[in-house]
Amino acid sequence: MKMNLSSRRQLVEALIPVIRKAGDAALALQDDDVAVRAKEDGSPVTSADLASNDILRAACLALFPAMPVFSEEDSRVFEARKDSEPVLVIDPLDGTKEFIKGRDEFAVNIALVEDGHASAGLIYAPARDRLFFSYGAGLAFEQTAGGQRRGVIRSRLSAAPSRSPDAAGQAIIEAAGGVLQTDGTSLICDCKGKLKLNGFIAARTPPLAARLIATLRELETTSAVAAQQ
Repeated sequence: MKMNLSSRRQLVEALIPVIRKAGDAALALQDDDVAVRAKEDGSPVTSADLASNDILRAACLALFPAMPVFSEEDSRVFEARKDSEPVLVIDPLDGTKEFIKGRDEFAVNIALVEDGHASAGLIYAPARDRLFFSYGAGLAFEQTAGGQRRGVIRSRLSAAPSRSPDAAGQAIIEAAGGVLQTDGTSLICDCKGKLKLNGFIAARTPPLAARLIATLRELETTSAVAAQQ
């Protein structure tokens, strides 16, 4: 059963201080000599990833005890859950490689996934003190340092292909415009398996995404023909 708009908004507002706490905790560890190890897939993980994960998981379970929580840092997969059951998907530190290098290009992400779609999302970039969130169509916002919210202007969004879609980013972009897979179909979140897809298109409008898809296909055709010559 899907949550209504009011419940979704309450969930997001309850998670705003949580995601800020997790992001600030990670940021505080950036100047330290954080220990780095490799995960099974070869990607790096640090003590900041784990600290943020602990804060997010504990808070999500405390605030929403009946809702499963799926984290990038957890090996568990909720195979027993129903597809229609809401689930929270968290990425404790998106951009670990940039974090390790001392850059400010990293964030903490939380998404609400319902019926295979990201219906709400939060992204907090602590080094830049920028927080974006959404909880429905046309309801995408940025919270400023003073706590005020403003709408995310759709014209700020461009169109670009990517190989690593993020559920929280999908929710925010869809609220402000749209997200399509490279074959033109809607992007689906499968929380029973990996959170990686073979690619997707993010654009501020579906027509813009369609034009980019057409361009990519034309380039692929041209490259294939050139390779045969």
